[in-house]
Amino acid sequence: MQPVNHSGMQNKKFEVGILNSVDYNNSKKDLSNAESELLQTKFDYIFKTTVLDFYMGKPLSLTK
Repeated sequence: MQPVNHSGMQNKKFEVGILNSVDYNNSKKDLSNAESELLQTKFDYIFKTTVLDFYMGKPLSLTK
């Protein structure tokens, strides 16, 4: 799945005056929050599967 560059689209809208500064900043904040949540979710998944593997008797390793 290819990520969509919403930030670039919002930049263009802001530059031509379709988007005001408040909405532009809100969209940047929302994008940042979504990216942060995605990274946190990926970390949680890796951590929880590693804990499950450990309890199933598999040795811990630094690579997946």
